[in-house]
Amino acid sequence: MSISPPSLRRHAPPVRSSMARVTQGRFLAALGAEARLAKLSAGATEAQRAALESGLARLIDPLKMGNLFKVLALTSPGLPARCRF
Repeated sequence: MSISPPSLRRHAPPVRSSMARVTQGRFLAALGAEARLAKLSAGATEAQRAALESGLARLIDPLKMGNLFKVLALTSPGLPARCRF
């Protein structure tokens, strides 16, 4: 379902701030995707490790999904700002 900006403004709660739209790859990298991969890979078999690495590469590689999707972060009034991208 797609929500147009005017519709979003009518139905969304007040927004404290919005941060610039960033690529999925940059967003996941900023959230620590590589560290998560390392943690998951620690107890994985070789086949599982290869699948994890391949999956992350697909999500963050600029030539795959890394630049295809964008992320927009919105925060509510009263909440502290989280990651800066």
